[in-house]
Amino acid sequence: MDTSPEELPGLVPPVGSLIALVKDLVECPWPDSEQQREALFRQLDFVSGPPIDDPGDGPGTRHFTLNTALPGEIFSLWASHRGRFMGINLQVYGAREPNSPTAWQGLGELRRQLTALYGPPTLPWEDQEVPPHIWAANGRTVVVHFFHARDSGVMLSIDDTTVATEAEAEEVAREPLGQSRPASLHDSHADAVPQSP
Repeated sequence: MDTSPEELPGLVPPVGSLIALVKDLVECPWPDSEQQREALFRQLDFVSGPPIDDPGDGPGTRHFTLNTALPGEIFSLWASHRGRFMGINLQVYGAREPNSPTAWQGLGELRRQLTALYGPPTLPWEDQEVPPHIWAANGRTVVVHFFHARDSGVMLSIDDTTVATEAEAEEVAREPLGQSRPASLHDSHADAVPQSP
């Protein structure tokens, strides 16, 4: 029997709210200017916070804190690359325990609903116990990461595929041979889930 987000207790924010946000970002005209990004943020009830990057990191990709209208404890960021809006990152269902049942529940429902919308995901590293799940839709890349070994949490990212690919290629080119630091939002902050002491 199919289970709707309303029937899943303890998930804050509700999975349905996250899915609605994903759909908004996948289906909207992607901003081509700072003015258009600001207008989209107003439409989505987003409030941009201060940048979190080191000022010496250069002019490429920049990350900013983000406040959303979603309920619950959410660590959120948005990113730009050379002045172009790249995407957002939401970390939800966090718990300071390994294998949190709530985090597993949120992961399962997110994957189910995203697969229903966009088809089967790509799994880039199938040897991992829980590899990232990646969906491509309308020029966007939607990624779900799951953390469970120490603390638990689900990370949801929605990027413009073209901008994220350009940012990653530029970052790889800047790094010394043999070292790379992914510039896409879902990779560059994959370790940003709050950790317990």
